[in-house]
Amino acid sequence: MKKSTAVSIKKARPAERPTVPEEAASSTRERILAAAEAHFSEHGLAHASVRAITQLADANSAAVVYYFGSKEELFEIVLNRCVASLAAPRLQALDALEQRAGAKPVPLADIVRILAEPYVMNRADAQRPAALYARFYGRMYAEPNDVQRRVVRTGFEELQQRFLAALARRLPQVPIEELTWRLVCILTSLVHVAAGTGSAGRITPGAEDLDDAALMQVLVQSFSGLLSAPSALK
Repeated sequence: MKKSTAVSIKKARPAERPTVPEEAASSTRERILAAAEAHFSEHGLAHASVRAITQLADANSAAVVYYFGSKEELFEIVLNRCVASLAAPRLQALDALEQRAGAKPVPLADIVRILAEPYVMNRADAQRPAALYARFYGRMYAEPNDVQRRVVRTGFEELQQRFLAALARRLPQVPIEELTWRLVCILTSLVHVAAGTGSAGRITPGAEDLDDAALMQVLVQSFSGLLSAPSALK
């Protein structure tokens, strides 16, 4: 009688996610983010193409899913980075300004300058955060989407509230509702400046030739006058 031979069957291991060297992963991820930033700012979310982004990044389409999950999640990460690059430095600058002032009133022009600087300075650089955000801003109203509304609302909330509070302390004679609308006018104007539409030059030839420092002086003085004007509600 033949002895039965036991057959050992190895259990199949579950499929493992391929590992990517840390340096290569970082490089691929950063290339995709840079390409997505350029592509989304020009095409918005609805008309953006994952294939176009990966071609710009010299990566394969699966890399977007691997690193970010979906086109919508990639868009949110890119826009969050853009918003944070504008908000965080200005909050830090306001903190430093208030610490230097101590118990003294914070100069109104200095508050306005902190708000305006990233939008006005280095206007020749079309890839600076303010210029990129201006393109996102235009898309937000031309082709609204919930992701963009949420990111902009939450990303700028602290900045808006902090600067409104600083202005209210400096201008207690202006009702907060009126001061809020004045701040909205300033922020909207700054996005328009960053967009580089050339509208000033169309109204007055040569107006666009003001250098950054000169335009900053003009806007700081103009916005300070708007903020400190007598209340229309009293």
